[in-house]
Amino acid sequence: MADYDLEDDFPNLKENPWQQTSDPATNYNCIAWSLYDTRQWWQKFPFPLRGYYWPPGISRDDTLDSWIKVFEIHGYRLCEGTDLELGFEKVAIYVKDNEPQHVARQLPSGSWTSKLGKDEDIEHSPHGLEGNVYGTIEKVLKRERQ
Repeated sequence: MADYDLEDDFPNLKENPWQQTSDPATNYNCIAWSLYDTRQWWQKFPFPLRGYYWPPGISRDDTLDSWIKVFEIHGYRLCEGTDLELGFEKVAIYVKDNEPQHVARQLPSGSWTSKLGKDEDIEHSPHGLEGNVYGTIEKVLKRERQ
């Protein structure tokens, strides 16, 4: 269990149901989690760095465009809205001050799942994490559910 109050960092969680679904883990982050990878930390650097993964061919800058391309090479395409669409899974990219901060993945139930940095995974509403920490949902992408 976290040793801090998530609702202090993410006040919208107070208004929306959420639950912790894992203990903290340092071996993967939100991008990895959204792509079902719990073995490595996905993060861009200007150069390859041991312990961190970034897909080959994707620019190593910290832009929304680069994050979108990471998901496009995994079959996602830009779409509108966070509502559940049968047969599809979605990811939402949160942006603050013009920089991507976080990504969440939609579950088959319509709820969303996130890995909070080196902390725990939670299940939440898409807007539950919007605010001062991650900013707001800037882009949503979807692909056929596998």
